Amino acid sequence: MHCLMQVPSRRDGALRVQRCDGCVVWRSVCCALLVALLCLAVGCDSPDLLVDSDLSLSRVRVAKTLVMGVSDRTPPMCFRYPNGEIVGFDVDLARAVCRVLGVRLIIRPIKWTLKRNALRCGLVDCVWTAFAVTARRRTEFLLSEPYLRTAQVLLVREGRLHPDLAHVERELGQRMTGVSAVHTRGDILPMRSSHRQARIAVLRGGPVPGNEKWQFGFEPHGKVVWYRHRSAMLEALRTRAVDVALVDLVEAHDAVHRQGAPLRVMRVPLGLSQYAVAFRREDRALRDEIQRILYRIAASGEAYRIAEKWFGVGQSVIGIE
Repeated sequence: MHCLMQVPSRRDGALRVQRCDGCVVWRSVCCALLVALLCLAVGCDSPDLLVDSDLSLSRVRVAKTLVMGVSDRTPPMCFRYPNGEIVGFDVDLARAVCRVLGVRLIIRPIKWTLKRNALRCGLVDCVWTAFAVTARRRTEFLLSEPYLRTAQVLLVREGRLHPDLAHVERELGQRMTGVSAVHTRGDILPMRSSHRQARIAVLRGGPVPGNEKWQFGFEPHGKVVWYRHRSAMLEALRTRAVDVALVDLVEAHDAVHRQGAPLRVMRVPLGLSQYAVAFRREDRALRDEIQRILYRIAASGEAYRIAEKWFGVGQSVIGIE
């Protein structure tokens, strides 16, 4: 490639038309730009100026939105009003975080059993609905510090208990304090009578705190009925399709007090659990910023006010060891 350019003559200063090699010119310019960019990238041998590969927080700030993956059937953490509006404790807490972060909250309902895939493919920035902390989830997700403490409980109908359930409650009250329990496939309730097996409703894909099987010290004979949604599980309990449901204490409180269901919680909790926000494992910058804002919200008292609105008590444990 050649081009013509005007250059001053060394003898008389007059302009002369002279052919030049354009390739040489452009190569020189490109080399100069490359050197400048390399200097900026390495910061003149300063490691503090190296480019950070974690752009998770920058992406949210540039988009001016935080996409929150939720299960919209988990009252009072996240659920729909009859008009379709998605509300709940987790929603209010996330909105408070987004106000401080300066971005708009987008609430995106997802299939709860595919929450990890929703994060991986970038459909959501975080998963934030009654997300119980377990050892397995710590390896699969990057989690915030817990923001709520709760427990797994057995929810039953008001009135006379199934004979096996009465036995369970009596034995638990007398002998089993501080027991950690999980729901696993198969028989899990400690029954030992000759009556019809008690049917226990368990949420498929729900939290699995504690050990790998129930630790009541009895031979289990209960029949497990699996449900995909908490609302269907509680409806089955109300209509006597099952005898007992393994639920979170927060959900049980909502069903009994806000919804007025004729249900009650059996006296002894089966295991303690905590809720956290889940992120992609590489999105540490976003996690750290949201964690910082959660601490700020707790210090201002806003987190406790949100808890009082939905639970009647300040259950937030943000910043508590």
